[in-house]
Amino acid sequence: MLSQERLRELLEYDCITGVWTWLQPPNTRIRKGSVAGTIQKNGYRYITIDKLPRKASRLAFLYMNGELPEHEVDHIDRNPLNDAWINLRSCDSSQNKINRRLRKDNSSGYKGVHFNKRKSKWVARVWKNSKEIVVGSFDNLEDAVNARTIAAKNLYENFECEET
Repeated sequence: MLSQERLRELLEYDCITGVWTWLQPPNTRIRKGSVAGTIQKNGYRYITIDKLPRKASRLAFLYMNGELPEHEVDHIDRNPLNDAWINLRSCDSSQNKINRRLRKDNSSGYKGVHFNKRKSKWVARVWKNSKEIVVGSFDNLEDAVNARTIAAKNLYENFECEET
């Protein structure tokens, strides 16, 4: 298990910029002071420590708090490369999912709202712990968006997120 002490021996974390630099490079090809990690296909920076790749955003919690987050790390601005401390927050899976961008196939322009052609209604829904909660069906888009917004705020308590 990686400790805060070991992490601080190997790397320096700039909490303002979110940049990681090597204090003790893992091999001779990497220079001391160079930016640590590689950007993977999923858009996140991973840093390999003791032969294990780890998300830089999770390492920030260990570096700053002395422990890894219990579940996941949310990038508030939705930029997976912005590992500045002010941009990171610990969250559960449901909270992390509500702060995602709109899907490309979204036709309403709002999260959790879609048009049901068969019923000719706007349907509002939210998700919690991988379970869909249908808020209701509405004749107009505005009512569906308002109902979904209220449901999401009640369900996710004080976890603020972007709605679009």
